[in-house]
Amino acid sequence: MDPEKAYSQYVDAILPATGTHDLSDSELDKVGHRLMPGFYRGAFARGKEPADDGTTHFYIVNGMTGPPGDHWHGVYRAPGQPPLVYDSFGRGTRGFRGRGTERDAEQTKSGWDKNTCGPRCLAWGLVAQHYGQRAYEV
Repeated sequence: MDPEKAYSQYVDAILPATGTHDLSDSELDKVGHRLMPGFYRGAFARGKEPADDGTTHFYIVNGMTGPPGDHWHGVYRAPGQPPLVYDSFGRGTRGFRGRGTERDAEQTKSGWDKNTCGPRCLAWGLVAQHYGQRAYEV
């Protein structure tokens, strides 16, 4: 299966469980730690991300430094590689260090899915866990 197809399946499984409302960092952490134990590091405000400890891992970071936040992004780290940054609106890195995924949007800004960035980051994190750098293809 290709990463894009896996992402779609993960989203289809996660969204019914989390809903389509804005998720807090603690809500994301509850699901993320269950789905990706040892790989998921948590959800953070911008500037509060975990230090790069040389391990392969994934975390979620908000575009703002504090509440209420604006949009969740997924970050995959692997030794010897620049961080891979996922934005469900397909806008590249949005100023985060690293390289962005493909610029195709998986989320709309005004449709039914406008508040699904957190669950989509979790789905993308699962892709990163299983496909590594190929998560770029989502």
